[in-house]
Amino acid sequence: MKKTWIPAALLALNGAAQAQSSVTIYGVVDVGLYGKQLAGTARTKNVESGVMETPHLGFRGSEDLGGGLRANFDLSTFMAPDSGGATRGIPGEAFWSRSAWVGVSGSVGALRLGRMSTPNFINNIRFNPFGASSVINPTFLHTYLGSPTQPMVTGSGATDSGWSNSLGYTSPTLGGAVVALQAAHGEGTSSGRRVGGSVAWTGAQLAAMLSFDKVSRAALAFPLGIPSLPGAVPPITASDFSTVQLGMSFELPIVKLFGQLARTEITGTRPGPPGEKTIALRTLQLGLAAPVGSGRVLLSATHTTKEQTLVADQSRTTTTLGYDHHLSKRTDVYTALMSDKVSELSRGTGYALGIRHRF
Repeated sequence: MKKTWIPAALLALNGAAQAQSSVTIYGVVDVGLYGKQLAGTARTKNVESGVMETPHLGFRGSEDLGGGLRANFDLSTFMAPDSGGATRGIPGEAFWSRSAWVGVSGSVGALRLGRMSTPNFINNIRFNPFGASSVINPTFLHTYLGSPTQPMVTGSGATDSGWSNSLGYTSPTLGGAVVALQAAHGEGTSSGRRVGGSVAWTGAQLAAMLSFDKVSRAALAFPLGIPSLPGAVPPITASDFSTVQLGMSFELPIVKLFGQLARTEITGTRPGPPGEKTIALRTLQLGLAAPVGSGRVLLSATHTTKEQTLVADQSRTTTTLGYDHHLSKRTDVYTALMSDKVSELSRGTGYALGIRHRF
């Protein structure tokens, strides 16, 4: 349930104009019990925020400017209900790190300026059964959050799911297809120039999305971009990233099928023998969601292979089986089991049980 507030005093002053404007408060609160054990790590037992979806609080609004134009904005921050924090747990994270943009939209599409999710991130969470879960979604783990003992993440894992200082354009729907483009300059920082885009098509049963992003002239610590984590030292100082991803879903009468295929190329340098170092990653995800009772059975498996200069080839396979039970349109409870295996490391197994509420 989303609430729209229109101050009474403003309505009294300008009722007709104010009726065409709105501000909406929205968000998600998600907390679960999580027995975490990724490959090669000891098990920990936590009360964890965002097991099924990262908690957040946001404000979005729009105003009718006339002539078919609207002004739009979105401000949202991540939350950690288990501790009361306003962050995902990333050191130095800005308050409005989920989204912070303003723009206009009309018959020729929408233009936005600020911080917003990348096309590759939208592709990542749209075409797998566990959506935006950063804890038990295998594709998310392989793309953004690797195991601390053996980080296996794509280039998106160093550049985050959202880009600051960016300009984004989304086209109107043409024959079921939508084109999105996004660009961001480093603005004197080490984040480099960033360009991304996607073409998404939605039909009655089949949906597909092809997305890409390219980062150049950067100086980013990889993997994870957090070199203080065990296993991430010494990191590569990566200068160029490129990722291409294809996502698809197909709706059958009794089951929905998901698939993702991604390729990432990374170039940089690291301490040791001189010369350029490269990393190539290939990721495949297959999943399904089947209605059972008042909920859905969810199953997803992701396999990533990594080839790296002067380092032995490695692979990682993560599988999650879960059940999401809907208590209402806004509230659900869920449970999941996860297996995580990385080359040369012991297998990790995890479990989760939690509750999510959308508002």
